[in-house]
Amino acid sequence: MQALSILDEVLREFEQDLNLSRIKRIIFFACKECWENDPAKLASADLRKLIEELCGKYSRLEDIETVLNSIVAKVNKKTEYALVADQIVCQLSRLYEYQDF
Repeated sequence: MQALSILDEVLREFEQDLNLSRIKRIIFFACKECWENDPAKLASADLRKLIEELCGKYSRLEDIETVLNSIVAKVNKKTEYALVADQIVCQLSRLYEYQDF
């Protein structure tokens, strides 16, 4: 139960971030393995479901970090996306403290 309230906090942090579209784009890619450029599709993507899918797909935070870093290595704006990837890992680390997520 604790993980759900933390997920809500993580979502709030992401949704208030200026890089929300980059956050969604990189998590979307990690989940779906395709790069989404359509702003409407990204805007309509449910971030909660994407995070749940990401955490379901990768049982360890280290695996998520590896995947995000490999995505960053392939994009044009490496610096911007590296910061976003670090932020995602930092926020998701709060979820991985709880086994029931």
